[in-house]
Amino acid sequence: MKARKVKGLDPRASVADNFERVVRTRTIELLSFMPAAADANNVTVLHDMRIAAKRLRYILEVAHPCFGPYAGAAVKRIKELQDLLGDIHDCDVGAERLQDHLDDLISEDALALALAGEGLEDLRPEALRVARHGKAYGGVAALLVHTRARRRVLFARFERSWIELEREGFAARLEFAIGERPARETDGDSSASGRGVASAGESGSPIGDGGALAADSGSPGDGHGAVAGDGGSPVADGTIRANAEGGAV
Repeated sequence: MKARKVKGLDPRASVADNFERVVRTRTIELLSFMPAAADANNVTVLHDMRIAAKRLRYILEVAHPCFGPYAGAAVKRIKELQDLLGDIHDCDVGAERLQDHLDDLISEDALALALAGEGLEDLRPEALRVARHGKAYGGVAALLVHTRARRRVLFARFERSWIELEREGFAARLEFAIGERPARETDGDSSASGRGVASAGESGSPIGDGGALAADSGSPGDGHGAVAGDGGSPVADGTIRANAEGGAV
């Protein structure tokens, strides 16, 4: 998945201000995969969402000291999401490989039995006794069943986790945090240095009085709709509501 381009980087600006733009872009990129990722059958979307989470996590691991306290806490939440989506992807890959292997075993034995019965008018079930891979079917099939069942369990956990992020106001709190600048030790007080807390409209911040991070109408790759976290209660299907008050970045 191609990363979304970060706009507005300025070599004359502070490192923190440029980090802010990168983190905001990566956050919008992650949010844009909902509601498409709420469909358990969207394997590619879920995989791309994992990549987006990884990108956001990596930049935030480096940049969070430049921001407010919640930026550091957000790293853990993003890592949990990334790991969960990674486990789901492992199940998708594993199930596909197991199914292919099982099909290969069955096809090989079916061909061998057909050749052994060439010239006969019929082939009785007893012929399966000489199937070369007969004992392997059960083990491979059992592992396939477990992998598919585990994938269902993990996806249900993903849905719950996303709803929890919404309830926590993850997107809005992270947007607020990246607009904060920690106090310098030499200042001798607890006030934030530099810009302090970013207000609505400052440095392109999409925070409005509702405190929501708004995603633009574009998508990181295949055109699925962008969505914004509003920090409020989740909708029924676990997706984030767009906040029209926030500006797109």
